[in-house]
Amino acid sequence: MAQDFGKGWIDRITHELIEDDAQLSPHKAQWNFSAGELYSYDSNIFLTDTGRTNDSIFTTFANATLSYAEPTFDAAADLLINYNAYASTKDIDADEERFFGRLRYQGTNVTLSLAEVFRRESSPTDATFTTRVSRFLSNTTPFIAVKVSPVFAVEFQSDLMLVNFLRNTYDVNDNFNSRTLLTLAFTTGWNAVELLAQGGYWAVTYQDKLGAPDANGFIGRVGARGEITPNLNLIALVGITSADSDVYPAAGQDSGLNTADVEIHLAFTPTELTTWYADYSHRFGFSTDGSSFQRNDSAGVSGVFGIRDDLKFNARAQYDRISSDLGLRRAYYSLGVGADWKVHPHILVSGGLTYRWGVTPGVTAGSFGDAIFSLGAAVLF
Repeated sequence: MAQDFGKGWIDRITHELIEDDAQLSPHKAQWNFSAGELYSYDSNIFLTDTGRTNDSIFTTFANATLSYAEPTFDAAADLLINYNAYASTKDIDADEERFFGRLRYQGTNVTLSLAEVFRRESSPTDATFTTRVSRFLSNTTPFIAVKVSPVFAVEFQSDLMLVNFLRNTYDVNDNFNSRTLLTLAFTTGWNAVELLAQGGYWAVTYQDKLGAPDANGFIGRVGARGEITPNLNLIALVGITSADSDVYPAAGQDSGLNTADVEIHLAFTPTELTTWYADYSHRFGFSTDGSSFQRNDSAGVSGVFGIRDDLKFNARAQYDRISSDLGLRRAYYSLGVGADWKVHPHILVSGGLTYRWGVTPGVTAGSFGDAIFSLGAAVLF
């Protein structure tokens, strides 16, 4: 779905990273390639309250994946590229690229992993990026896990993110942000469910001297993860996090807040053809509206329901609300349904309908809403 085109890819990669602790399954190098064309009609391409612009979008895309695994090592790569051509609004035609790569070593007592996700995109995706603007995002995630005993492990993970806007009027919001956690994991006797205790630190540094003050804070959480039933996997963490900014030059004072830090992920697979995901998070993060930091409240439900191997229906719901330390609020919601029909072993036809609505602050303040209809086809190799 042109302006929502990459959301399915982002969801898939996010869930793959969450569930990447499974035992490695050796296999030779495997690759897949697909390419196609998607037509979409969008009733409000700029997500504005007034002066709405509708248009037809033609999205040409290609996706390639590669994976390889040995008993103690695996590697994976996934590249999605697309070009959005607008029938009437030619000045916003744009190409987008998204890449995922991961190297992982899994020994008897030590696991090492390095993952990278970069996205160069312009379409609105959530409450942080409701404005159509070209940007580059890079997420680098090193991970180390050491099994100290049969029931006790220590883990270290750091999420390093670079945000770079590719339009001069927005580059004051360019930043580097990080979230680093040390986890103590204890394996129980009930389905090998693990009890977790986490402590960590987060920070955001803005690159422009005229940008918002930098901010940082501490994180403390407890929780559990594991296979609750053969078909249900759960990760649940709850705690508290702090945020403290540097001094705002104009106000002559800093800003400080505390809030809950929550992360919940559910994966339910009732059949081989059906999988449902539910995700929720509440935490501090970087801001794109001149604030030092913001509270992010995000939830999503997505699923694939297979009638048979060649016919699958999908649904997706997204909820995002943010509030900055300056009191600015933003909201982004979306509902979508679709279907994929493999009419031939090498041909896939897809269609879908998405509705998005929300509220934005600033110069273009107001509520917005739009509907997107899409229909396309891809060749599979």
